[in-house]
Amino acid sequence: MVDELKSISLTTESKTEASLRVTATLSLLEAAIEEAELLQEQWEGVRRQLGELRRAAVNGKSYTDAGVKEETFKYLLLSLEEMREKWHAISQMAIEIKEVLEEGFADEEGA
Repeated sequence: MVDELKSISLTTESKTEASLRVTATLSLLEAAIEEAELLQEQWEGVRRQLGELRRAAVNGKSYTDAGVKEETFKYLLLSLEEMREKWHAISQMAIEIKEVLEEGFADEEGA
């Protein structure tokens, strides 16, 4: 009888522990999904900006005045540098999300 109670107790404890692990994993996944949605929004912004830059470059080709062409080039160069910085920040965020998830799942496996 005592062995049966111990078995029931262990089963209940393991179910509780599994439930806690699933809850923690779900929290990690929910956070990752939210971050991925933010990243998607940021990439959509980058896509729109690239379209605007392309249009500005196409329009800049039609200018005949050297000064106007130079100003257009400077604008495009500055805009591309800003885009590069945004891409870098977005990429870093994606790497950080990946690392947090890997750490969280490693903690779950070790628990």
